[in-house]
Amino acid sequence: MKRTIFFFCIFILTLNLHAQRNVILIIADDLSPDYFGFYENHVDTIDVPNLRSLLAKGVRFKNLTSNPVCSSTRTTILTGRYSFRTGVGGIVGGAGGSNQIDTSEITIP
Repeated sequence: MKRTIFFFCIFILTLNLHAQRNVILIIADDLSPDYFGFYENHVDTIDVPNLRSLLAKGVRFKNLTSNPVCSSTRTTILTGRYSFRTGVGGIVGGAGGSNQIDTSEITIP
């Protein structure tokens, strides 16, 4: 009986949680924060009203890093691991020829 009451209480508590569950990930190749006035010491160089609207309702990260090229960025997003750990550090199939992602890597999809 105590076990049933415990699970019922947990169920009621989870119904009352109002955590935000929506995530929007915007990826734009070759676009740095220098283009936006969102961050300190930067001025607006392009008009982005929809991004400003999202920013007003969301979170702005102040401590972040990025990868220098698209292949390593996308590998990081897919695996949740740093690109140096996956071996994809440059452009796959590019001039330098970076490694492709290993098929044994666990990815989010």
